[in-house]
Amino acid sequence: MKRTSFFILLACIAMAFGSCLKSDDFLDTANTQPVIEFPSYASGANNANGNTLSDTTPVVHLDTAIALNLASPQVINKDYKVTVQLDTAAIAAYNAANDDTYEPLPASLITIPSATVTIPANHRIGRFGVSLALDKSDYNNHKYAVAFTITDAPGLVISSNAKTFIWLLDLHD
Repeated sequence: MKRTSFFILLACIAMAFGSCLKSDDFLDTANTQPVIEFPSYASGANNANGNTLSDTTPVVHLDTAIALNLASPQVINKDYKVTVQLDTAAIAAYNAANDDTYEPLPASLITIPSATVTIPANHRIGRFGVSLALDKSDYNNHKYAVAFTITDAPGLVISSNAKTFIWLLDLHD
């Protein structure tokens, strides 16, 4: 009886210490390529068409910046240049997927100083400026949207599900 109890105790100890062994259940990202994407925004919804950010703030002129995220296991010690462009097709796709009626904000009301975004060495975030001149528009009770898509990023993988950013603007007088 003592011998059986001893072997049962020994088997329990072996099982307990065996659970401390390295497991292959965890994803090893050490050798993955860096990915460029629009980050998910807390007030937006990540969907098949990209990220959205809704804004109902009454404003006539807005100068802001939109961020790009370099997702990588380690910080990279070289600059990356990423190209973004306005994408009205993304707005049409968003409308179709969400049964909505957002219109593209007229291009004459949008200023982008540079469509090339630089993510500096040893950083993960790059920003590009956007200026919306809503004071030059009769925007009363319009549902506008502005969409940007990452079109070129040499040396980086462009995220397939976060390459587009859609900014929804429900404008009221």
